[in-house]
Amino acid sequence: MDMKERLIIALDYNNIEDMKNLIEKLGDEVLVYKVGLEGFLNTKGEIIDYLISKNKKIFLDLKFHDIENTVVNAAKLLLFITFTHQTDLKQCKPLRKKQKNPAKTQKQSQ
Repeated sequence: MDMKERLIIALDYNNIEDMKNLIEKLGDEVLVYKVGLEGFLNTKGEIIDYLISKNKKIFLDLKFHDIENTVVNAAKLLLFITFTHQTDLKQCKPLRKKQKNPAKTQKQSQ
């Protein structure tokens, strides 16, 4: 195993800009990064796409059995994301109904 694969850097920041700055600063010296639950939720998963675009390996640590503050903060983020997406889903319901109807029509015509 390459030494670069043995070192895992934790991206324990609350915003993607700080994460990106560290990744850029470390450059090719680091191959593997750990993204925790808070970092993942705070970036809405965007940090994963960024790491992939930089050809980095990812240790995704999304456990809820963690330090109390981490769990509380993650739960708050999840509630916010759930409520945000719930309003978006209400707008999607007519689209789902429209998609079901053409399928029924298509089966009937065959």
